[in-house]
Amino acid sequence: CDVRQISVDEQVAGLVADDFNGDGRIDVAYVGAPDRLVISYQPEAGITEWNDKWSVRLPELAPAAWMISSGDLNSDGRRDVAVLGKDVTYLIYQDDQGRMQTPEKLINTSTQLALLQIADLDGDGRDDLSYQANEGSERGLCVRLQTPDGRLGPEVRFDLQQPRSVTLHDIDGQPGKEILTVDNQSGRIIISRLSRDMESEDLLPARLVQYGIGPAARGRAIGLGDIDGDQRTDVVVTDPDNAQVLVYRQNGHTGLDTSEVFPGLLGAEDVAVADIDGDGSAEVILMSPREGAIAVSHFEDGRLTFPQTVARPSDGFEPAAIEFLSDSDAPKLAVCYRKGSGSSASVRLQLLSVSSDGNPWKDAGEPVQLDSTAVGSRGVELLAMDANADGTEDLLVVPNGASNKGIILISRTAEKASQAADPLNLGTASAGELFRHGNRLYVAREAFARCLNFADNKWNVVDQFNAGESRARIEGVAVLNLDDDDEDEVVLIDTGVDKLRALKMTEGLFRPWKEVELDALRFASCHVADLNSDGKDDLLLLGSQQFAVLYSGRRDSQLLELSSLELEREDAYPADIIAGDINGDGAADLSVIDTSIDGLQLLRYTSQHGLQAVTHFRVFEEKRLVSESEDHGTEPREGLVTDVTSDGLHDLLLLCHDRLIVYPQDDGRNADAAKVNPNAADAR
Repeated sequence: CDVRQISVDEQVAGLVADDFNGDGRIDVAYVGAPDRLVISYQPEAGITEWNDKWSVRLPELAPAAWMISSGDLNSDGRRDVAVLGKDVTYLIYQDDQGRMQTPEKLINTSTQLALLQIADLDGDGRDDLSYQANEGSERGLCVRLQTPDGRLGPEVRFDLQQPRSVTLHDIDGQPGKEILTVDNQSGRIIISRLSRDMESEDLLPARLVQYGIGPAARGRAIGLGDIDGDQRTDVVVTDPDNAQVLVYRQNGHTGLDTSEVFPGLLGAEDVAVADIDGDGSAEVILMSPREGAIAVSHFEDGRLTFPQTVARPSDGFEPAAIEFLSDSDAPKLAVCYRKGSGSSASVRLQLLSVSSDGNPWKDAGEPVQLDSTAVGSRGVELLAMDANADGTEDLLVVPNGASNKGIILISRTAEKASQAADPLNLGTASAGELFRHGNRLYVAREAFARCLNFADNKWNVVDQFNAGESRARIEGVAVLNLDDDDEDEVVLIDTGVDKLRALKMTEGLFRPWKEVELDALRFASCHVADLNSDGKDDLLLLGSQQFAVLYSGRRDSQLLELSSLELEREDAYPADIIAGDINGDGAADLSVIDTSIDGLQLLRYTSQHGLQAVTHFRVFEEKRLVSESEDHGTEPREGLVTDVTSDGLHDLLLLCHDRLIVYPQDDGRNADAAKVNPNAADAR
């Protein structure tokens, strides 16, 4: 056996073997703590030293189990590398010259990711990216499918009920690899596969599609509009701490693409997206209290330009919120300014005349003085809404956090803007609990939501929508047509049970219809727009580390169970699954690590009979200090099926204690010879 040593200068946190320069030889890529990826290239035959190396720094890596993997992530026929970071996943592509390129970043939806694997999961011939998200007591399989243009798409999560292990391998001989899991509660061994996307006219998607926006940061804002002029609605999210703007444009096929990152204002806490110059492309208006500026950028030559300042506050004020008003005669930007804090704060609302000539935007009329309580402990938001249905957009001034005065309605006419009625105290704590639909205002509160209209100079309750469950906590509400019929549905965002509750009009009342899992999303606000250009409105939910989209009228990929098996022994403890053909019949077998016997349980799968137990055996004998029923053991801890004897047959490898144990597979000819000639075995 030829053993070669590869020198390393750092503690190795994870490694993977593959051809990373296209020379046909297997190389080794490893993560060196704390922040480095190193590739050691295998030399030509006859050379023993692995001196040729490539390395790159990957900031903010967090050691995690199985944090590195390899595969063809852009369908160019070359092997690429993916590495899990704390806030981003790094993608290092190999170019057509066999050189590794500058790492690209894929923003994570969680900081608790592990078990990175690359495989074709949907059977389209393209490698996909999968990993496990550990959110508190929840563990989900997250999948990013590769698109036809060689890009990784947004994240879709599947509930795997706390799996002990997840293995990807082709079991049924059909395109795409199956997902092999061990259920943590029952110990059942389950084979599942990912179905292809299916269209449906009357069913909700089974799950949300997730888009990472980075770690939680106070002051993030979101805006929707067509920024690139392709007549499709895009999404813009501010990253105030890093002075960046994240842009998610529609790809024309499945919906929103993953993020593009452009420079922005430091501390940009509000954003408005609107077509200022009438050229068909919306501009991005940013507001930053830290920079004391309101600035505009537009999409040009494939990117957002750096924001150009159009307004600055005066007299010691700072901008607190903005909202675009699409007046037919002359569009305006509403700005809430504040000076000071607490009960002594000075708050005013000023309208600015919007222009595209590059000059500073001028005041439009006199400012409206507001009570100091218009700004809550977490700031304030402005929402445009034609409350009195007169054709002119009015403004809602919504305090975020503690406030004892409630929501202020600013009514606008051609001549002036003024407070229309007494503040509306709904017990709300943020604008995320409000939703505007026409001239109706929907309000989420405790275990229900209400619909209000403004008439006779006061707010009136029109309808109420109850969750009907004691654990319900309704933090948001939305109205949109989810099934393409004549009636809109009402969606309650219930963080108490982590579900979206869709209510449908039936016999004159809104009644429970469908539910969709929230997937541990920490809800902030919701928005409605057509985000995949199918002519139907979709629901976007903004969270702390991601936003999620419910694409109406479409069912995404489903996780379908092919077979499952529970081991007969009562004290069996299957800990992991090793897949591969270990008997040379051309079909993959399952070697299940059973730590209760310090050994393996062998299973086979057929489409006719499903999973069946074949045999089991111990790998080693161990004397334990506690009873068998209390101690499941920990060894063997890992395994692999591959050909290490160069005979074309797959062998079984196990890591056990400080040993690598190899079970070579033979071709069975010696066993046949022994049956014919009993002395053959002795003569071998």
